[in-house]
Amino acid sequence: MTASRQPSGCAPAYETEYEADSDQSLAVTISEALATVEGTEPWEIDPLYDVIDFDAVERLFQGDGETQRAMTLTFGVGEWNVHVHGDGTIEVFEAVRPADPSPTVESVVGD
Repeated sequence: MTASRQPSGCAPAYETEYEADSDQSLAVTISEALATVEGTEPWEIDPLYDVIDFDAVERLFQGDGETQRAMTLTFGVGEWNVHVHGDGTIEVFEAVRPADPSPTVESVVGD
């Protein structure tokens, strides 16, 4: 398990890893993570394709360069904030302060 990138005292409700070369899509991985924190089944949550374009997200994180590993995508789904990191870590946080409804991408490359 990797360390959270959130400020201290704000632990993720759930954390998992996405393997780009696996048979499971990013959308399924995130759906399963959200279903876990909601205590339900993935097919019982609202469709995530209404919130984010997963094809675009997967293209954004393609490759294994330093830029991709340093990126973080954040978006809100209901009462949860989801962080997708370029290293494959997916964190789900309770939305104490909801994320902007529009997904944001942050990249920190350098020392």
